[in-house]
Amino acid sequence: MTESKKKPPVMTFEQAEMRRRVARNNVLRAQARTVKKEAKKAKKVAREGITGRDGYILSEALATAITALSRLKHPPESNIADMKEILAEWYPDGGFGYLIESAERRLAELMKDAA
Repeated sequence: MTESKKKPPVMTFEQAEMRRRVARNNVLRAQARTVKKEAKKAKKVAREGITGRDGYILSEALATAITALSRLKHPPESNIADMKEILAEWYPDGGFGYLIESAERRLAELMKDAA
């Protein structure tokens, strides 16, 4: 008689469930580590900025978006209002008017060149 191959031990339901839980916990721990690293990185970027002019560049982009969206046939009023609210928070003395004026001039120049 030949020796038959040994069959692997059969796992009980409880053992299989325990393995599944351990694997899931390992995945969750790895995800948590990744999230913590990304949050730390985001805080650093927010504190230091990327270019040193981040606030100005974003303010200019919002002003340009406000100007362009306002000219649409059906402007998204709530989005425009939210963008203005952001600028008002960043410039509490209302000093973002020059950004809007600058964006209007640039957009007018762009439209003139396109015509």
